[in-house]
Amino acid sequence: MICSKCGNNNVEGANFCTNCASPLNQPPAISANPQTGSITITRPKKFLGCAVPYTVYIDGYLIGTVKNNQSVSFPVYYGNHNIRINCGMGIGESQFVINDEYRHLVFNCPMRLGAFSNTIDINLVGYQK
Repeated sequence: MICSKCGNNNVEGANFCTNCASPLNQPPAISANPQTGSITITRPKKFLGCAVPYTVYIDGYLIGTVKNNQSVSFPVYYGNHNIRINCGMGIGESQFVINDEYRHLVFNCPMRLGAFSNTIDINLVGYQK
């Protein structure tokens, strides 16, 4: 699999380039299809904890990042989805559904500090039709 950013030849099926770490498997482009919705990830401001941006994956695809005290929206197709939020010091996973009733979801995702590891909580705090 050839990296579109640096041209490196990677092992077939790899998710990231071994040379520049760019994602190799991009999610399908979201078209102007009426069967799309969105999710918004809100990361509350923390003075203690991890300053590293969260990395957001939906259905195994890297969608983007969310910094401390930031909200970011991502388009998604209707259906059942898995969300995974990763940070160097913590991880959170959940599932959600986008449909006519739950078309735009808002998640609040604080990091819960632990003694040996951290957890990112993925809490649904709102939705719109």
